[in-house]
Amino acid sequence: MKITLELVRQVLKEALGFDSFAASLITEVREDNNHPTAGIAQDGVLSYNPEFVSRYVTCKENMFSLIFHELLHPMFGHFIYDSGKIENIAADAIINAVISTLYPDQSREGSMFKNAGGIPRGWKVNLRSCFIWRSGFMRGW
Repeated sequence: MKITLELVRQVLKEALGFDSFAASLITEVREDNNHPTAGIAQDGVLSYNPEFVSRYVTCKENMFSLIFHELLHPMFGHFIYDSGKIENIAADAIINAVISTLYPDQSREGSMFKNAGGIPRGWKVNLRSCFIWRSGFMRGW
């Protein structure tokens, strides 16, 4: 599936509301066979590996999860400091848990994050918190 800027904006507007400003934060979309998954640059350019997308983006909820995941990196300020692999894994885990918890319908409860092969085991552990929250165990904290 080819991801275009128009598709990105449509997916975000449908999931977040047509008056959402978030769709305008992505300025360009590029295919990048050298990127293992997807990523966003500080200037709002979203790059993605078409092979990764064809394998793991199987429905509109997965498309939302992928796009919104990348969009949340700059929205959460992840470009303020230089970061390495560990910081990126921590940021990814938080973003995946936020999407799975706060946008369960739009993300099919984060199904893409649970189904993508090669996810480090720690991500699944970090995602567990969203399911504890949704079950009511931690509500009211």
